[in-house]
Amino acid sequence: VVDALVEREELCSTSVGDGFAIPHCKIQGLSQIAIALARFKEGSEFGGAGHDPVRFVFVVLSPPDQPAAHLQVLSQVARVLKRRELRSELLTAGDAAEVVRAICRVAEEEGL
Repeated sequence: VVDALVEREELCSTSVGDGFAIPHCKIQGLSQIAIALARFKEGSEFGGAGHDPVRFVFVVLSPPDQPAAHLQVLSQVARVLKRRELRSELLTAGDAAEVVRAICRVAEEEGL
């Protein structure tokens, strides 16, 4: 998984700015899409020079035979991350429970 994500990142950065990135790749053997969230206390270099340090990484792993679903999930994650108030809540969240509550609230508002 790490090798596939690094390979994908070398093609083009998945940083979406403001401290967030959505690295993604297709993994042979998966039967469904998996999403993981990583949060860093300090900003991490991501995507090379010219990109903001990343504090939140939404990792999307998909089966190769589900390209439409892969794109739909990426679109949904990107759409909710466009909300300035959500990004602010995530960056200032005190713990994982606050992060989950903020994401669930916005997902419900978006009908996801």
